[in-house]
Amino acid sequence: MLQEYLKADTCFTLIGGEKMRDLAQKIDEIDAKILRDLLVDGRKEFTEIAKEAGVSKDIIWQHYTKMKKDGVIVGSTVQLNYAALGYIFSTSFFVSVELQKQDEIIKNLQRIPGIYDAYPCGCNSELWTIGTFKSTTELEQVKHSIKRVPSVIGLRTEILTGIKNMPENLSVFSTTAESKKTNKKEPTERREKEKSRHELDEIDLQIIEKLAVDGRASFNKIAKELKISTSTASKRYSILKQEGIIKTLIQINTLKLGYIGNVIISVAISTQEKMNQIIEKLLNTPDIEGLWKTSGFFDLSIFIKIKSLEHLLAIHDEFSKTPGIVRMETSVLNRMPLMPYPKEHLPDF
Repeated sequence: MLQEYLKADTCFTLIGGEKMRDLAQKIDEIDAKILRDLLVDGRKEFTEIAKEAGVSKDIIWQHYTKMKKDGVIVGSTVQLNYAALGYIFSTSFFVSVELQKQDEIIKNLQRIPGIYDAYPCGCNSELWTIGTFKSTTELEQVKHSIKRVPSVIGLRTEILTGIKNMPENLSVFSTTAESKKTNKKEPTERREKEKSRHELDEIDLQIIEKLAVDGRASFNKIAKELKISTSTASKRYSILKQEGIIKTLIQINTLKLGYIGNVIISVAISTQEKMNQIIEKLLNTPDIEGLWKTSGFFDLSIFIKIKSLEHLLAIHDEFSKTPGIVRMETSVLNRMPLMPYPKEHLPDF
């Protein structure tokens, strides 16, 4: 049934399709290492990457520059620990709308404080967006604002109870041994530090905003713009990074790597034991760029980069046969191929 739906689903061809594969750039082992390393730490020194790759710093610089020229690397930004910024929880909103008014409704949703953009989700006249809130009052206000937008005909919300964003998990990076390495201790270490985290001030917040726009901006440039010393900018960043408040990473255009679309597979899972087993398996599954634990109709939302219709069907078939998954829903997410987006959530599990 899914195959028949997707073949008839014009939205799938709109976000990619066979013609988009012509845009894909061939990357070699050095390219793959650079991309993955800078998706793990966007400010990693080229000297260190070169040493690990067994080549010169100039070679790394040449590969990096070429990928920027070819449009593979398109920028840099940060992920944030929203709990450290005073936010209590995040929520996914699935907004049912009149199809003819989608573009207008997206613009109206983007104007609502607390809403993080909005994207068409499949061809069922539904939009998807996410918001992060400091109180239940803020959440209720946003829900009320969404419902008041003209031509909105329905709203479903899911509270996020855990987030694991992992843009470095693409299969195109599997040519390097480093792609198989994971650091599962990092989230635990970050939670242990929360009690001792220093109080953020205006300078910290300004540095975060500067790095959200350009994660690789020099501390000298940031210091001049904020009228502080370079050493202050550098030290503040080091604290933010060490305390697990911020993570810098590059941004890439995944169309240039052969991916034609984005899919969310939402699943309901029978037991907590099965949940843990399924998550462990998914963490080691290439092309899954994010896992979100949710409280609602489904237990887990799985964000996947898709190379072809056949790729999606194979993943869907595997999920449908996975013990513990009792219900599943697949949505094609029509959003730009930029990854990651500015100010995404730092992983917390």
